[in-house]
Amino acid sequence: MDNCLLFTCHTFQERSLCLHPNLASRLGIHQSREIQICFGNRRVQAVVDFNGEMNENEANLSSDIMNSLNIPVQCHFEIKIYENEFHIGPYIGLLAGYSNNSVKKKLDDLYDYMIQYRNINGMIIAFSLENIDKTNQIVEGYVFNPSKKQWEKGKFPYPSSIFIMTSSVSSNWIKHFKSISGDTVFNDYFFNKWEINNLFSSSIEVKDYLPEAILYKSQKELYKFLIKHPYTIVKSKSPYGEPILYNLSRDRKYISLSSLSRGLIKSVHLGNKDQAYSLFDKYFKKGEMIVQESLDPKLYRKIDFRLIMTRNENDLWENMGMFARQKVTNIKTKNIYPLIKLEKQHLIDYFQFSELTSNILMKEVIYIACDAIKILEQQGIHIADVTFDMTIDEKGRIRILDIEQCNPSHEIALIAGHPDLYFEILHTNMLYAKKLAGFPINN
Repeated sequence: MDNCLLFTCHTFQERSLCLHPNLASRLGIHQSREIQICFGNRRVQAVVDFNGEMNENEANLSSDIMNSLNIPVQCHFEIKIYENEFHIGPYIGLLAGYSNNSVKKKLDDLYDYMIQYRNINGMIIAFSLENIDKTNQIVEGYVFNPSKKQWEKGKFPYPSSIFIMTSSVSSNWIKHFKSISGDTVFNDYFFNKWEINNLFSSSIEVKDYLPEAILYKSQKELYKFLIKHPYTIVKSKSPYGEPILYNLSRDRKYISLSSLSRGLIKSVHLGNKDQAYSLFDKYFKKGEMIVQESLDPKLYRKIDFRLIMTRNENDLWENMGMFARQKVTNIKTKNIYPLIKLEKQHLIDYFQFSELTSNILMKEVIYIACDAIKILEQQGIHIADVTFDMTIDEKGRIRILDIEQCNPSHEIALIAGHPDLYFEILHTNMLYAKKLAGFPINN
């Protein structure tokens, strides 16, 4: 919170910045001089002056500069001096939807990112693509007021960094923002799941951790795949919207389709290809569904889990936790599967692995995830928040089942009973955004 200020406005002198002498000295400003005031993507010239009667935690800007930069007086700003530039920030944008209405609906959820505002400071604006003025480089959105703990609507210059939280951003919008702000726009990638599968399957580092998969194009190909792999998962290749997930399996007599939410949907005779083909076409759209081999649950014990990886303020990828379902049975209720935070002890207890083996496997999971992230980054994208759905079986084999690329939800940590970890994950996202905005916390 060093150099954390409130800005006030005066009208007695144009193009001026007034500071308490002690504050100016701490900032390395020892005499009145011209300086460039920087806020978001805007720059204006000003003359620095001193006033010993001011509060040391306030800075006074002339009304013409305040109007030009549109600095909200309710926010607590930090200051960085770079040569002759006086940077006010951080100014972070949360691009949360295409329309203003979609952003308004998300504001309550976005409060979770503001819980540790004292460590972020500055201006945080939630905005939509609908309310952007490209010509004048202005966004209209909702600014977080840290005193009132509420969002307030207004128009402002482009932010210094942009955290993309919506799938509705086209590559043209990404290019537009980057042409103005540079490489401070993150989570700017929207590969579909089949494109990611192809990237990983062509990589030496990751391909051995992928289950065999095909893109559904014909009934004949899927039928042949099912004969080879009696247990499969069928999912949408799209990373957007509600996930579509089916279990498609076969035994000696039947092909069965089921889902977690609906249970058994339909069974048809294995030998009746017409019925099987009709089943495939009824539920699976050609070119839109991925069919992925799965393990026979009757033959193999396995743990499916989700791994959360975030990029921290030091630009390093950090494991924020693994979460899985743990089977619990009791007299009153059967087949309860609560979410838990996966630790090595669970591998020891469930698989009877040694402590050494369990340690090695937990570390290997992180190495695999980091290799996968590098492959994505080699495509020229800027990411900072990724989740992996993975599995470990009784033979110690690790597989990547899925990767969430479009603003993944981290509520799994809340459901598993770890609210502190949930808020730490969101806070890590914001610290990274703060760093990109030019205000690294460790400086």
